[in-house]
Amino acid sequence: MRWFVMAALAAFALGACESAEVPMTDSDRAGIETAVRAVFQTMVDGMNEDDPEKILSAYSRDILYTGDGSFEEGWDVFSESVRTAYAEPSEVPWMHRIEEIRVKVLSRDYAVVMADGVSGPEYQYDYSVTDLFQLTPDGWLVIHEHESDTSPPDEEG
Repeated sequence: MRWFVMAALAAFALGACESAEVPMTDSDRAGIETAVRAVFQTMVDGMNEDDPEKILSAYSRDILYTGDGSFEEGWDVFSESVRTAYAEPSEVPWMHRIEEIRVKVLSRDYAVVMADGVSGPEYQYDYSVTDLFQLTPDGWLVIHEHESDTSPPDEEG
């Protein structure tokens, strides 16, 4: 009986050790931040190149988007919206520039990007975006995005 109790305790302890997550090192965090920043930059590059497929490569098929007074859930709705917005290059290029970006690694599987930028033909619109990234079998992808227009109010109105 004593042997059985000892074996049970050893099995329990081994199981507890296996389920405990190994703490992340600074190197782990830096690697995640680098990977997430690269995906975010690919998205911005796609916007500047009027390339909807490049933009969409940064997003999960389970994307949840909020911004501009709209709420889009799922790939079909979101991807159609992006493809429509970038269907035809505009006569006046609409450019995006990130002014500030911060990445917060939440865990081995999640990170948040908070960015402020400017966009428009003459960079006249200010915006903020918050993206929740998840590590998926396809790599780091945006699973939730919230975008806000932070331009000063129009003084002409």
